Amino acid sequence: MRVVIVYPDVIGRGRGWPGSYHHGLASISAVLKASGHHTALIHVKGKITKQEFFGMLEEKSPDILGFTATTNQFPLALNLARWAREILSATKMVLGGTHVTLDAENVATMGVFDYLCIGEGEEPMAELCNALEAEADPRHIQNIWAIQNNSVFRNPVRPLVDLSNLPFPDKALFDYSNLEYARQGRGAFLASKGCPYNCNYCCNQALRKVYQCNVDEYVRFKKVDYLIEEIKRELKDHPFVKKVYFEDDILPLRMNWFREFTKVYKNEISIPFICNLSPTMANDEVMALLHEAGCEQVQMGIETGNQELRIKLLRRAVTNEKLSGAFEACKRAGIKSFSFNMVGLPNESMSDMLETVKINARLLVDKVVSTIFYPYPGTQLHRFSLERGLITRKEIPSYGHDTVLKVGRINRWQILFIHKYFPLLVALYRRIYSLGPHRREFLENIADKVLKAQPVALSIYPILIWAYSALRSTRITERLGRVVLENYLFRRGKR
Repeated sequence: MRVVIVYPDVIGRGRGWPGSYHHGLASISAVLKASGHHTALIHVKGKITKQEFFGMLEEKSPDILGFTATTNQFPLALNLARWAREILSATKMVLGGTHVTLDAENVATMGVFDYLCIGEGEEPMAELCNALEAEADPRHIQNIWAIQNNSVFRNPVRPLVDLSNLPFPDKALFDYSNLEYARQGRGAFLASKGCPYNCNYCCNQALRKVYQCNVDEYVRFKKVDYLIEEIKRELKDHPFVKKVYFEDDILPLRMNWFREFTKVYKNEISIPFICNLSPTMANDEVMALLHEAGCEQVQMGIETGNQELRIKLLRRAVTNEKLSGAFEACKRAGIKSFSFNMVGLPNESMSDMLETVKINARLLVDKVVSTIFYPYPGTQLHRFSLERGLITRKEIPSYGHDTVLKVGRINRWQILFIHKYFPLLVALYRRIYSLGPHRREFLENIADKVLKAQPVALSIYPILIWAYSALRSTRITERLGRVVLENYLFRRGKR
């Protein structure tokens, strides 16, 4: 059968977004091809008209039309599926991805999709395609919900698969050499799936409940030899890859595996790599192994500078002291640091958001990124926000676009301002902290008062955000900010 997958990869990046790689789709495509089916991708990376989409469908001519979507992507996926129904009324349509896995009951009532794939889709999708091709009854396949004549046939999920038993991902499904990471010379890999932690804002805890499994069953690593061979094939097929990006939640999660992996990687691959790490694991042994294997950058979550919010609201048991030790360990090991941060948390104040800026400045993080909090279905913070009536019906394409919360202690423009200018604000406070104690205190107080001023938030923030969006392609905003900071604030502080 010819399976066409629609990937609504629209994340608010604006014109020219080259698109991102999707590990799950590449893996599903590989399994489908191994089962004798044909796959093709419709990669939606920007605004698209109905007629343009119709043209893509006619060109691909699907027997089965699949969609994947996160919660942010779901409105677009739903709209595209409704369009497809207009010209492919007899074609079976399947929806998979995190959103439907965690909100299947709502999706099942929408009358658009014939099948829902709950959880990981490699084996379920192969069995579904096999059944449809053989004209067999597809209503009793594990992980698949079949929707027929307004009835929903709900099937349980199967045990999670051994990742090393799957074929290597089918990166040929994508225009791989033109994706975002490829343009940066990066190759994207997963050494594992799953995270053992129970952070209130993350979907991992909810996904574990779907599978009704323990942490050891949920967190799975590929065998080292399998992963090394996968990387070798990538480097052979795509010579432009000069750096490896491991997108696992936490690469050094299992130390015995990690010790073996770093030794083999150093001997057989030996090109720079980037990985994610929990600050609680940034000990001397881990940092030494990363350094010796060629790790160029470690990415860790700060999330919020307010320790109480981090521990109690986010349920992320990482103290400021532990954060400080982790980022200092990076510097000692000669590894660049990168931090993940969120703004616009429930009940967050402007002072809390500024503290997130400041902790990044104090820790001398090499590269920072901020997102706007989004209450994903199935998470504890979604329930928390829903129970307090904080969630609006606003639809946004990504967690970097806007807030969907009704804000109380702050206003929406303050959230958008801190998010848009997060790296610049970190640079501002970092420069302030580099000054002598008197100038540092004086300038920090001025910066705090200016940024906390409500009249500024209500009138100036929207203008600045609009100007940033309009001018960012020319980098005028960065130059202007640098000129203002260096020639006004800092020089005044030295007088």
